Amino acid sequence: MSVPVMMFAGFGVTLRDMPNYLKWGTYISYLRYGLEGYVSAIYGYGREVLECIELYCHYRFPEKFLHEIAMTGDQFWNDVIALSVILLILRVTTYFLLRWKLHAMR
Repeated sequence: MSVPVMMFAGFGVTLRDMPNYLKWGTYISYLRYGLEGYVSAIYGYGREVLECIELYCHYRFPEKFLHEIAMTGDQFWNDVIALSVILLILRVTTYFLLRWKLHAMR
């Protein structure tokens, strides 16, 4: 169960490399929105160049890192809204399922 959820999140396969017939799963994956929000909060829009004490640092520029993992840094609020909607849908569904179960037991 957890392997498909992690696949739809973009952990093993980047979202741009995922086959078209599986992309629908990324839109309902709460792990995807959590990962995107987390990465966007750290490396997102307006992040300055990172310090580097080495001669060459490949990920010194946050935009290069975001491009490498196929994410954009301006999705933070979209991810927060998507996670809120998923949470609301799950809570409402849980409420009605528990209500139905209690009604069925009477």
